Amino acid sequence: VHWDDDDWSADDRLSHQVRPLLEGRAEVAGFADETLLDVRDGSFWRCTPELHARMFFANVHGHSIAYLRRLWSGAVRYPDLSLGEDAAFLGQVLAGGARLIRLSGVDRFVYVRHAGNAWPFRCGEFLDPAGWQAIAPPDFLPMADREFYRLARS
Repeated sequence: VHWDDDDWSADDRLSHQVRPLLEGRAEVAGFADETLLDVRDGSFWRCTPELHARMFFANVHGHSIAYLRRLWSGAVRYPDLSLGEDAAFLGQVLAGGARLIRLSGVDRFVYVRHAGNAWPFRCGEFLDPAGWQAIAPPDFLPMADREFYRLARS
């Protein structure tokens, strides 16, 4: 499973993603939508499916992919990159015939944006401002975690 240390994941993220792999419906599972948090101002966002597809290779968030072990231990090698490494890896496994299933991650994954992200962009502005929607802080995000991110802004 690709996991980014600054993003937030729900307790059931892994079971949600691994289930279709265990059922044989796909070899790779990734989120085709998610909630975004801009820590700099505490705002929460969602983007349209069209904008999401433009932003993320194969229309899945690269830091959200889960896959069968054999894909990792086969001929595919994880690239030595600091940006886009997840997309390059995903491109290799899909080119090798792996089936991808796109799952909803809206209430299971929060893509956390901050000044130190390797891929710099601002929610609400990037690519197509009309494709962004500011949302209220989501109920699924525990108050303790909201407070952690609030303190991270300071």
